[in-house]
Amino acid sequence: MYSPPNQDCHRALGRGAQGVFSLKIDFTVVDPADGKPEYPGAGVQTVSTTPEDFSRFSKVVFRSKSVPAVPALPSSTRFGVQLYCSTARLEDGTKPGNLHVEQPFAVTAEWQLFSLPMAQFSPSPYDTAHILGGPGACVQRVDAIQFDVQPSLSDGQSAMGQLSVDEINFQ
Repeated sequence: MYSPPNQDCHRALGRGAQGVFSLKIDFTVVDPADGKPEYPGAGVQTVSTTPEDFSRFSKVVFRSKSVPAVPALPSSTRFGVQLYCSTARLEDGTKPGNLHVEQPFAVTAEWQLFSLPMAQFSPSPYDTAHILGGPGACVQRVDAIQFDVQPSLSDGQSAMGQLSVDEINFQ
């Protein structure tokens, strides 16, 4: 689970899409009233000590839903899946340890099935550095998978909600 400063997150097992358990995160995200954007978010993550080559898969399939709370998430909220590759290098040869590729998905309050092509994972639009070998090099050394929520909050705003993810598999 990732929870930046000023955020409140609680992870648990919830009721899954098919009646079994799912990953669930209840969150409150806050952009402190300090005159600058903080880009708060929350997510649930699984980490491995050994990188795995995911290039043999053509897609990631999962079910997800997001239940709003008060104050609600803005309509511009971004949900995404990130594949982290901490052993990847940048084109300049450095190894920052936090590199990832990502893909957004549009979730609702009801369980939905998602099938995201592996070929469409790309670097974050906020990253200016480039992974040596491109997104494919990251997909070849995945050591963490994260599902997250990134609301677009104005200075001093907050939002609450719940994100659930179930039946995650790579095909």
